[in-house]
Amino acid sequence: MTDQKSLAGEPNGGQSPDEQSTDEQSTEAQSTEAQPTDEQPDEEFVGTTNRLRRYLDRALLVAFLLLAAVAALQFYFQVGAAIELWISEPYEPIVKAGFNLAVLLFAAAGLSYQLRRVDSIRPGGDSADPTGE
Repeated sequence: MTDQKSLAGEPNGGQSPDEQSTDEQSTEAQSTEAQPTDEQPDEEFVGTTNRLRRYLDRALLVAFLLLAAVAALQFYFQVGAAIELWISEPYEPIVKAGFNLAVLLFAAAGLSYQLRRVDSIRPGGDSADPTGE
């Protein structure tokens, strides 16, 4: 009888440290399962966040496109001024025409690539190859 009293009087109830830690782990697991998880975001909140992120991405894309367009126009006109400065007067129209042809071919290649990509992404297009190749 003294053994049972001494076991009951011990802080861990007479269990070995391994048994006590196993009991604590199972108690913690039960308490976490019973509590609702507030960490999972609401579906409406996630949808709104994704929509706002898409709008922000598009707004940034437009801003960068405008910045690039201004820089491209400035470059174009500065090349024209450099041609006038460095090329003698009789050859200026030929060099300017060659430069304009190079810009036109670059723009046509970019447009062609983008149109193929957009056509392949559309619902009626072949979505298996989004690069358009």
